Order: sequence, then structure tokens, then C-alpha cells
Amino acid sequence: MVIASGTEGFKYTALKDIEERYEEIGSRHARNYGWYQSRWHAAAGQIYDSGGEEALVRMWRTFLEHQEQVNDHDFAEFLSTRIHPSVADVLLRWDD
Repeated sequence: MVIASGTEGFKYTALKDIEERYEEIGSRHARNYGWYQSRWHAAAGQIYDSGGEEALVRMWRTFLEHQEQVNDHDFAEFLSTRIHPSVADVLLRWDD
């Protein structure tokens, strides 16, 4: 319901916004932060529906083992090949 109602009235909607302004959004824009939470929750459901429980297990294990910083392109490729393409889609298709 939150996602389907659109982004009208939200100051921030891009993935880069929450990365760059996490503290501000979390402390001063509660409804906007809730929208991000709803998007993440829906994305988790899509990952589960597409990749099943095994994708979630692979994600957990992979993030425990690999914590180095990489650029967004390399990270998306890593997510797609090491875990499941649906995980990379969160990064690649956020603004679609």
C-alpha cells in the first residue's frame, strides 16, 4: 500500500539519497524513511520468490565472507553471480 501510493510528497526516493542522507531521512523525514523500509521489505519478498530460501542463505554467507568495498557496477555483478540476479535487481532497478 505504501509503495503503490507513489512517491508524491517524499523529498527522497533514490537509492543514492538514502546512502548519502540516511541520518537526515531517518531523523527528520519519518514517512519518507518508512517508504524506504517498505521498498526494502518488498525487495526481500521478490528475492525470496525468485531465488528461494537458498538465495537468502547464500546472501547471508556471502556478506559474512566478503566485506570489501567495490563500486556499484562491480557490486551488482557480484550480487548477481554469487547470490542471485534478484538481489542485484534491488540496486540496478531501484529507480525503474
